[in-house]
Amino acid sequence: MVPLDDRLAADSHWVVDWPLCQVRLMDDARFFWLVLVPDRAGAVEPFDLAPEDQAILWQEALAAAAALKAATRAAKINVGLLGNIVSQLHVHVVARRGEDVAWPGPVWGAGVPERLDPAALRRRLAEARAFLALTSRPEMPR
Repeated sequence: MVPLDDRLAADSHWVVDWPLCQVRLMDDARFFWLVLVPDRAGAVEPFDLAPEDQAILWQEALAAAAALKAATRAAKINVGLLGNIVSQLHVHVVARRGEDVAWPGPVWGAGVPERLDPAALRRRLAEARAFLALTSRPEMPR
């Protein structure tokens, strides 16, 4: 895996490695929030990836989004690529509910993140690993 940006490393936890991306869990109890980080050095924008990697990135993001929605029964899944603070290419996949603190606005900049306590973090990581293990995701081209 390419080195992870310090902020991504500090704000998230490893869940699983997929063919292109490392899937991570954001450490914020307010939202069930995944981050996919492609294992490609120097990638800042999706167009920095080779065309086949661009397709896999989108397929992995959609697979994560579908799995997250099914597992959480979220009202909406937000998928976003911002990178204004962390330039390393990463894709946010966030489960949203009508009662969450940011609804209906974006999660970015909404209040102060609430770190998961150790027991809640273990539970959420286990849940994410379980539903992502059942997810059909693309294979890397040969």
